[in-house]
This record gives sequence, C-alpha cells and structure tokens, in this order.
Amino acid sequence: NDKNTMDLNEDSLRKARLIAERLSTVDVDVLDTLCSVFLHKAKHPDEIIELDLADILIMRGLRPKLGGEGRRGGFEAKQKEQIIMSLSNIQSLWLTIEKTVLYQNNRPVQVGIQGRTFLFKGQDGKEYVVNKETCSKTISFTMDKVFAKYLTSSRRQVALLPMKALRYHAYRFSLEKKLCRYLSWRWRTQAYKGDFLKLNKISTLLEASGEKINERSPMRTRERFEKALDR
Repeated sequence: NDKNTMDLNEDSLRKARLIAERLSTVDVDVLDTLCSVFLHKAKHPDEIIELDLADILIMRGLRPKLGGEGRRGGFEAKQKEQIIMSLSNIQSLWLTIEKTVLYQNNRPVQVGIQGRTFLFKGQDGKEYVVNKETCSKTISFTMDKVFAKYLTSSRRQVALLPMKALRYHAYRFSLEKKLCRYLSWRWRTQAYKGDFLKLNKISTLLEASGEKINERSPMRTRERFEKALDR
C-alpha cells in the first residue's frame, strides 16, 4: 500500500544519505572514472557503455600482478571486490536538486528534480543490481536523466578531470588527490565570472582536503602541504 511504499522510500533515502556521507576516496575515483569514460565513449546521453573492471583499476594507476615466467597474471580478487563495492555505493546514490532550470517549449522553467547519477543496465535495457555475480568482469551503465543535464549539456557543470588525479595513490597521495579535485572545482566555478586570480586561503584548502594541522609540529603539516602543491 501507499504507506509501505513511503516507508520503503524513506528507508532507501536514509541508506543513500548514509552512503553519501561515508563515500571513500576509492568511491570518488570510480565515480570520476565512470564520468570520464562516458564523456569519451557515449554518442548520446541514453547510450549504454560497457567497461571492464580491469580498465577501472588501470585508470586508477594500478598494475596487474606478475604471473609465472614474468607474465602479467591479472588483478587480485580483493582489488576487484573493492571496485564492485564502490560501484554498489554509486548505484545507491540519490540526487535531490531543489531548483534547476529546464526548457519546456523553448522556455526556461524552474523545477525540482530527483534521480541517480548512473544507471546500471544490460544491453537489453533492464537494470540490474551491482554485486559479485552481475559484475564479475564487466559492467554496463548509462546516465540517469538528472545527472545527464550536468554532465553532457552545453553548460555542463562537471568538467573532465586530469587523469593524473585518478592515478594518485588513494592513501599515500590522498592530499594531492583531494587538492586536485577541489582546485579543479574552484577553477570551474571561478571560470563563470572569469575570476581566475582570486586568492585561496591555506586554511580553506586544508579544510577542503580534510587535512588537520599537527598541533605538536605545525611545520610537518606545512611541509606536507607544500609538497602536495609542488606535485
């Protein structure tokens, strides 16, 4: 009945909100990879794109392990499982945009829209749940209409990130990865006003990257931060 449907929707939204709050660096890497691949391969917003799990790992800068006689043996099962978990988290994300402009009969109309980022569909057009059984080697996906507006339109708000950002190690170069994403976003928003010379506060950059100052030895934080900017 309607009450059960409402309870189910509210429960799904709570779970999606919890997943969004706990998104890891790897989850964001995988989301960036899907965006990049879709922008390069898709000829139209509804196209279904196929992608190997191994390609996602390679785009993150990982290399397959050596097998016998020095040959490439492939990736470890746990590496693929981590990617599948990230894809599952992405499938659970839910976007709520309270106000945006859509064009109806060539006239701008302000509306509120909801939806997901990517939809995981087979070539038959049917959605499937991301798990070990359905995504053992490859995935197939397309964009939800909500996300398509921001990723593929002429005024898109999501720009192609440098592939280098994906290839920074998720833990050893976590600061570099986060700074790269934050600065890319800042330059993108500043480009709208042509305000490229606006200064960035160090405290803001540290806060955006989640870096905490070492109270006992602040110089360590400074040196690490400077190395990240140099890199």
